[in-house]
Amino acid sequence: MKRKGFTLIELLAVIVVLAIIALIATPIVMNTIKNAKKGAAERTADNYIKQVDTTIAEKRLENNPLADGTYTIDNNGNLTGNGLTEPVTIEMSGNKPTSGTVTISNGMVSKDGAIMKVGDFNMLYSDEKFTVVTIVYRNTTDKIKIGTAIDLSDTTKYTANPSTIGKSYYLKHLLDKDNKITKSYACTILKGKEYCLTLGQYKYPKNENDYIGNALVLRSYQSEGVSCEFDGDGASCIDGSNKLLAYREYVLAGVENIYCGVKEDGTSFCG
Repeated sequence: MKRKGFTLIELLAVIVVLAIIALIATPIVMNTIKNAKKGAAERTADNYIKQVDTTIAEKRLENNPLADGTYTIDNNGNLTGNGLTEPVTIEMSGNKPTSGTVTISNGMVSKDGAIMKVGDFNMLYSDEKFTVVTIVYRNTTDKIKIGTAIDLSDTTKYTANPSTIGKSYYLKHLLDKDNKITKSYACTILKGKEYCLTLGQYKYPKNENDYIGNALVLRSYQSEGVSCEFDGDGASCIDGSNKLLAYREYVLAGVENIYCGVKEDGTSFCG
């Protein structure tokens, strides 16, 4: 009787075809999974903001309103900082953000500036919607404008971990999907914690209740024990030689007379 089966060449041909299919299908499957996770993270972040607004309203009804200012999201998804003596619990089902900041202005979450980490994604809240951003840090003298695409492979300039910079002041950039800079911050370490400012509204009246923009942000830093001063031209927070300053045309972070800054036109630089 003649034996029937595949020849070695036929088996190799099948293996090659399966390998080609796998090469084509794997990126598609992985991209589908990533997009699904991204969509879930966006929904989680959006729900979180709604729950924060609900909590603000509830606190107001209890005659215990949350003061305007910037709050830190702890690893349990609750709000800390800005003068709070204990965390404010944000109730919501499912996962919550594990880090980030939320700014409350005029009794509600600000439409611009909230940033939080949900799963593997950094989410930026702007104009009542969330977008996924990449965060990088640098301390270099070259001037870079908003909208400039940067080369993330250039590790001599950019890092995902600010502690590798070796300095207590630096720039933080938010990048879109094309690695273009969408927002730049001047950051420094005060009281062992990172504090950042970006360009925005400015107004430094004598009456603290009338503070807006960066004055409001710096006042929230002051409530955490950071030494800050305010006047008609600008404001500054200081911890030893580390400084964070906000003025009409720019914000600065640095030590002594060496700074990293973001100018009115969005240009960022150090030195």
